[in-house]
Amino acid sequence: MFLYVKIADELKRLIESGYYRPGETLPPERELARTYNAGGKSVHNAIKRLERSRLIVRKHGSGNYVAPGLAVKPLGVIVALYGKFSLFRAGISEWFQELFRELPFQVQIFKFSDILTETELRNLARQYPGIPLLLINSCHASSRLAPGGMLSCLEDFPLFTRQLDRIPGNLKWLFPGPEGLPRYYSCPIFYSLNSCAFNGELARAAGLDADRPPRLWSEFLNWCETFRLWRDGANRRDLHPVYGCGSDFTGMTGNALLATLCGGNDYFTDSAEVRGGLVEYFTLIRELHCKGYLELADSNTPDPFVSGRYLFHLHAGSWLPRDIENFNPKLEIRFFDFPRPHEMTPRRSCAGSALLSLMENNCTPEARKRLLDCCERILTPPGSAALAAKLGLIPADSRSLDRFLAEHPAFEPFRNTLLISSEPWEVPAWDFNAELNRITRKLWRSPDTPPEEWAKEYLRFLEQRVK
Repeated sequence: MFLYVKIADELKRLIESGYYRPGETLPPERELARTYNAGGKSVHNAIKRLERSRLIVRKHGSGNYVAPGLAVKPLGVIVALYGKFSLFRAGISEWFQELFRELPFQVQIFKFSDILTETELRNLARQYPGIPLLLINSCHASSRLAPGGMLSCLEDFPLFTRQLDRIPGNLKWLFPGPEGLPRYYSCPIFYSLNSCAFNGELARAAGLDADRPPRLWSEFLNWCETFRLWRDGANRRDLHPVYGCGSDFTGMTGNALLATLCGGNDYFTDSAEVRGGLVEYFTLIRELHCKGYLELADSNTPDPFVSGRYLFHLHAGSWLPRDIENFNPKLEIRFFDFPRPHEMTPRRSCAGSALLSLMENNCTPEARKRLLDCCERILTPPGSAALAAKLGLIPADSRSLDRFLAEHPAFEPFRNTLLISSEPWEVPAWDFNAELNRITRKLWRSPDTPPEEWAKEYLRFLEQRVK
């Protein structure tokens, strides 16, 4: 985004929030240049942009004025979006503004590039005293914010008690508050799932039965080998059997596989099931790597839902691609359960969550009502289903999920996936994911090392953490 556009957007926000009132003079352009650390040309272009929008009036020799009679709604609520949620889709701020357009107050949207921190939220609260904040954040953020008293307990609001009642017990998050008691300080509104998908068009081209996806890991590997042989014979070296995330393989793909291999036990506990599951986990992913089935993707790799270059997508939790404008529905992407290592192994899955939290910021009862008005618009089935489609996520509560699946019947399998999910994870799993990713990246570089050695390395880390 050009600098002058950022400056114009910031001045527009200040005008619309009432900071600069109708008829009031804006600071001189030279002063604005110092404020925004910008050149005179950038500030001048920003002023011209505001003039074209009829937000200001320029009077030669006098200055720039906020347009007289400009109807400005008072600032009522701030919405803060954490990184993955805010950056995942273009136009998300505009979607929220349209959702709140008919409210008699203004809603200001702030997007953060990463997990919301206590420092960032305290700065926002000081900048807008008495204005409540609606936060859409992650479980990791909530686990850090709730103990410090930053978040309101949602059990005190009937709107949220009803909402939480409609969410399966295995998918709700409890966090310790200031008194150390676990309570609901966040309400799940969307999930992204660690499930698999395959390209039906490519499967048929390779002679595979698209109506019978692989149930077992051995069948999965047979599909990969069949597809590789077809690809080489057709001279289609641009195609790959499996798409996986190289930088965060465990977090993006391995959680569901590990939960299955470890018999449902958390892999940050030392048990016979976990030790055996770790060896099998490293064996399986080494097999994918050594046989050349897995292309390790990074953030710049074309999304499988766009490129059509992959038979399997191991992290198909978000059914829409990163690059939604180029989504190609003709690819016939189909979802299926994560392949089980053995016939008798129970299937498990893992859901990532987007959570809604409140920070009342010493607001008045009237301001609290405005905050709940915004929450209600997000949580109603039409709003929640529409936003889920915008983001490529799955609504959390049963009413919104019903509406979403009625509009997108191809994703009906997600209903059962949610109900048996092994989420929510305990907070320590984040650190253990990082260690597993570190070891996995070593495995890519040294595939000849026996899987037992990688499992022992992780268990040594686990032992130190327990101490």
